[in-house]
Amino acid sequence: MAQNSLWGVSGRIGLTQAHLTEATVGVVFAVGLGAGLLGVTGAGALGPRLGHALPIGAGTGLIAGCIAVSASATGLTTFAAGEIAWNALYPIVLSYVIGLAASLDPRGRWAVLVGSASSLGTAAGPLTGSVLSAQAGFPAMGLVLAAGLLVIAVPMTAVALRATRPAPVMDVLEIPVDAASLPADRSAYGTAGPRQAFAAPGSATD
Repeated sequence: MAQNSLWGVSGRIGLTQAHLTEATVGVVFAVGLGAGLLGVTGAGALGPRLGHALPIGAGTGLIAGCIAVSASATGLTTFAAGEIAWNALYPIVLSYVIGLAASLDPRGRWAVLVGSASSLGTAAGPLTGSVLSAQAGFPAMGLVLAAGLLVIAVPMTAVALRATRPAPVMDVLEIPVDAASLPADRSAYGTAGPRQAFAAPGSATD
């Protein structure tokens, strides 16, 4: 929700605080969305090589910093850097969070819940950003959102570390068997099979 809270007021930050033109803000947003596509491609290329904990923990921390930078931007450089960076990182972290949820629940219920939570953040984010910016200003809003992300990053990283921890190796107990104690004559054992139709009950067959 933090990213969508910033996204809902990013236009006003660029126009009123960073003193950019509408065309410049539009170009920054376009480049940011393009960076998001690159982020998804990068997450797919990396796959599980880095595990889940590092992309989720470090990625969420970087997004928090990007939000604080973008919300306090007073010029094109800081505004563009913050917006483009968090747009590139957000789909990477979300991909690994969904992957973590899927690994924790093979039935896929947690992965669906992650998608639902993301949709809820998309809906409630702009309202949250507008209220915070109206009450405390853009820089304070960025700090609040960044702090919230850092708080959430701790338990998510802990869960990811626990989920990727290798299972303990079980010791195999070997029981030695003396080959001399096994019967050498296997002809002493009969062959299991259906009773012959012509054999009388209780009689033995050759």
